[in-house]
Amino acid sequence: MLPRGAETIAAALVQLARARFVRAGLWPDIALDTLPDPELRLYCLLRASGGDAYSNYNSLQRELVSFLQAWDVQATRKRITSSR
Repeated sequence: MLPRGAETIAAALVQLARARFVRAGLWPDIALDTLPDPELRLYCLLRASGGDAYSNYNSLQRELVSFLQAWDVQATRKRITSSR
């Protein structure tokens, strides 16, 4: 869960990628209550919100991976530029 303790789709996504967010400097490395199984919780939240939970889950996973990969590329470019 995030600091406010809300169990939301966004909170579950953050929990899934928390370690990468911390390494990238996008999230503070502080102790938080964590969801026991963020992937399962995300799927359950998507089912409760209606629509096709399976497709929505996969779509959100792809977007998250794409964001993290783009962030890694940008960070690498920044390191290369600053080392010159």
